[in-house]
Amino acid sequence: MGQRLRIIAAMETAETLRQRVQHTRQLRERLQRAAVRLGEAQQERVWAIVSAHQQGLSIRQIATATGLSAARVHQILADNAAADIPV
Repeated sequence: MGQRLRIIAAMETAETLRQRVQHTRQLRERLQRAAVRLGEAQQERVWAIVSAHQQGLSIRQIATATGLSAARVHQILADNAAADIPV
């Protein structure tokens, strides 16, 4: 009977391990998707800021609309990523 209990305990441990591995994999995939979406959102924000500035909005107007400081808007507009955006 002791052997059978050890086998059952080992099976539960293996199942627990499988569940933990699956959970870790799901968390990793979720983080990767979030990182991709964040990168896309940041790129979209740069495009929107550059576009708004090219259309004549002031740095202060853009800062107010985006919730960024005027200094941060200046940094974004001066960045190489902004320079790569077609007019």
